[in-house]
Amino acid sequence: MQTVPVAGIVGPTNVQSSITVDAERTVNWFVEFVGAGTPKVQASLQPTPAVDLFTITGGGPHRASLSINGRAFVVSGAWLYEVLASQTSVIRGEVGNDNRPATIASNGTAGNQLLIVSNRLGYIFNLETNTLTQITDASFPDEVLQGLFFDGFFIVLTPEGTLFLSDLEDGTSWNALNFFAENQFSDTVIAISKTHDNLWLYGTQNTGPYYNSGQPISPYIPIPGSLIEHGILAPFSALEIDNTTYWLSQDEHGRLGVCSGQGYIPVKVSNPAIDYKLGRSNRLADSIAFGYQQGANLFYCLYVPDLDTTIVYNIATKQFHEWAIWDTDLMRFVPHVARTHMWAFGKHLFGDRQSGALYSLDETLGTDNIVRMAL
Repeated sequence: MQTVPVAGIVGPTNVQSSITVDAERTVNWFVEFVGAGTPKVQASLQPTPAVDLFTITGGGPHRASLSINGRAFVVSGAWLYEVLASQTSVIRGEVGNDNRPATIASNGTAGNQLLIVSNRLGYIFNLETNTLTQITDASFPDEVLQGLFFDGFFIVLTPEGTLFLSDLEDGTSWNALNFFAENQFSDTVIAISKTHDNLWLYGTQNTGPYYNSGQPISPYIPIPGSLIEHGILAPFSALEIDNTTYWLSQDEHGRLGVCSGQGYIPVKVSNPAIDYKLGRSNRLADSIAFGYQQGANLFYCLYVPDLDTTIVYNIATKQFHEWAIWDTDLMRFVPHVARTHMWAFGKHLFGDRQSGALYSLDETLGTDNIVRMAL
């Protein structure tokens, strides 16, 4: 379904602090520009596609997902599941559960391992034997917040802001000397991500890009002149998408909104209306980002637990819209059920934020087929 653009109707969400200025909302629709050719109109409203139940993985909630080399995995509640193309799933092992986001990383065919960080503990899943074990190496930190794979190493972040590296292509083996800490700024590193061939260390007020120097121990060192004087507000808001990173930013002066990295320069993409909406949340630090692509549109989605909708930035059009579910009991919008995303088996698969349901995007459906829950 398409609609003909009319001034004041076809546009992005733009509710200002003063609704006499602008109170328009675009909920479960997004603006799409026509592009080439000589169309009758230059833009139209497109509906956000519905989701259909793909499978159920325990009681949930979904806390992490990863698709790698034809296989797909999720952390749902206290369990690691492998999701199969047959729309079934297999329990692969138990992990610690605090209902907060977890991370899954893979070293691919070089090591055939997954690193799962959940409830501040680290686990290795062997892709050849399908066995999950907690990391017991004495050199592995007692508590870890996030993990990723980069340049042959698994890397984990501790609550103190220190980063530890595994042995090359082996997440079961860790060297007590192979660690490093950010020393360019004084705020604690609370999140990590990779962008291009750089490792980004996010503090609460600053961000430090690092590169692999090739030295055998603690190879990651700061990139000269790259220090970014913007930190991160929500550790799980950083998302690598569209060849760069988007995150919920802040600095020493306060909250800044959603930013993207253009090289080592942070560019703010959120506008006053979105900043106003974000400012009404008391749980911004718990925000979780995920992304997906639909046609020519690439979306950065931000789930903020105490807001009424999921905030979505369309990178293609540089406009925001909202994604939501209408609660027929409360008679109001609540955020969309999606909290995680992976592309697997030729489908967009979204993990439910409160249940164990895993959904696939379906552009042929007119309404969402979701598991009923306390939205």
